[in-house]
Amino acid sequence: MSNLEIRNLFFGLLFLAANGIFAYLVIFFEYHHLHDENSLMENVQALLLATGCFCYLLLLAGNTRNVRLINGALSLLCFSFTLRELDIEHLPVPALIRLLGSGHGRTILLLFLWGFLFRFWIVSIPEKKKFVVNFVQTRKFYLLFLALLMLIGSALIDSKTISIPHPRLFEELLEINAYFLIVLPALYRFLIRYRLLRAISITGD
Repeated sequence: MSNLEIRNLFFGLLFLAANGIFAYLVIFFEYHHLHDENSLMENVQALLLATGCFCYLLLLAGNTRNVRLINGALSLLCFSFTLRELDIEHLPVPALIRLLGSGHGRTILLLFLWGFLFRFWIVSIPEKKKFVVNFVQTRKFYLLFLALLMLIGSALIDSKTISIPHPRLFEELLEINAYFLIVLPALYRFLIRYRLLRAISITGD
């Protein structure tokens, strides 16, 4: 087993352990406050999404046009989910932010931003089929697809289409895992950049 496979296995087990600990605390110790509205799990979701939005924005620099477009879309995706998770109308923010971050203002803002991105994609990418095919073959796509399945599962639990014990817990866990998978490529890319800069620094010394 290679070092990469060992590292992936370690992080996979750590990932499962974190989920197991949350589930154990709620089911056996009745720590239901962890998944209450505006509690720890929702705050973790918002933090993950805000981090992803910021990181993908930073990754727009120094990449090819196609990669910039993907990173821009993922940054906007994280931003959209952040607005969904945060109850901005209840936060002490300026009236303009409250207007654009909730209700019809949020809907109009997101429609405008996604419409602008879609138009940019139409204009900027001459070989659209090749662009899509190449993206589907990347690890980033598989992570996003898995995240999509988790969000669908969360929505089915929320709508009571699927009936399971502790539905609120598993709905929130699925969302946290999905958001983590969406943000993971950006965090991994920053880790690579950090190691590269560190190696350059050590070489220079």
